[in-house]
Amino acid sequence: RPLDFAPGTRWSYSNTNFLMLGRVVEKVSGVPYGTFLAQHILTPLGMRATVYDPAPGGQEMASGYTSVALGVPTPVPPEGAGWLGMAGALWSTPGDLLKWDLALVNGKVLDRDSYLTLTTPRHLADGRSTGYGCGEGVSDRGEAVVLSHAGAVSGFTASNTIVPATHSAIALLTNQDFGSLGDLRRAILAQLIPHVDVPEIRGPPALQAATAFLRQLQKGQVDRAALADDFSAYLTPERLAGARKTLAARISAVEVAGRAERGGMEVAELRFRVGARAAAALMYRTPDGKIQEFLVYEP
Repeated sequence: RPLDFAPGTRWSYSNTNFLMLGRVVEKVSGVPYGTFLAQHILTPLGMRATVYDPAPGGQEMASGYTSVALGVPTPVPPEGAGWLGMAGALWSTPGDLLKWDLALVNGKVLDRDSYLTLTTPRHLADGRSTGYGCGEGVSDRGEAVVLSHAGAVSGFTASNTIVPATHSAIALLTNQDFGSLGDLRRAILAQLIPHVDVPEIRGPPALQAATAFLRQLQKGQVDRAALADDFSAYLTPERLAGARKTLAARISAVEVAGRAERGGMEVAELRFRVGARAAAALMYRTPDGKIQEFLVYEP
C-alpha cells in the first residue's frame, strides 16, 4: 500500500509498528515474544504479576467493562488470542509497572545509548518535535522531563508516567474503556515534579495579595504602598478608570494555578471569573512584597 506521507514529514501513532518490532524480536531471538519478555525482563525484574497474552477467564484476571452513549457499563468479551499482540497483550498490575519504571530509569534495562534513543523526541524535517521518542511520549519542557504512555483495549484503560529526575512514577489502571485517567494523573504528577525554588515573599500569600489587588482595581483605587514605583507610575488615573470599568462585574473563584520564579521574583499564575467571563493574571512580586506587575488577560 502507498505511504500515508513522506517519511519524516509527519508523525502518526501506529500499533502496527509495535507488531512489526515484536516480530523482529522473535526473528532475532528465535523464541516467541512472550518467552523473550519473560526471560529478559519479567523474571529478572521480579514482575511476577505480569504475563503476556494469557488465556482469558482466569480467576486472577480483571473483567473489562464498556459503556455505549453514557449507558450502564456492561462486560466486554476479551479480544481473540493473538489479536492484540506486541502492541497491547501485556497484563499487569500497578505494582509491577512501577518495578519496570524504576528499573528503566535506574539503568537496569537499557544501556545509556538505548535509553537516550527511547527517550529523545524525534524531530520532523521542518524542525517540529513529535513529543515522542522511540516508544515513549516525552515532555521535555517545564521543570522536569516526563516520560509517559497510555493505552486502551476493549474494557480497559492504562496510563504510565515516569519522572526520571525524582525517580518516581505513576501507574494507573482501570477496568473500563470509557472516561479518562487524565485528571487523576495530572493531580498526582504535580506532586512529583521538582519545583524551582520560588523566593520567599514578605507579606501576604499570593492568593490573598492577588485577591486584594483585584478588589482595588475593581474600585479604581489601589494601595500604592504595596506597588513598586514603576508599576505605580504606570497605573495612571486613566488606566485605573479603565480597569474599574472592565472589572465591574463580580469577581469570584480566584485561585492560584501555579507559582514560579523569574528574575528573582515570585510569579503567581491566577485564575478567576469576572461575572460569567473567565479571566487569568500573572502577578510579579519581589521579595520585599512589592507588586512589580499584574497582567490580566483572557485564558
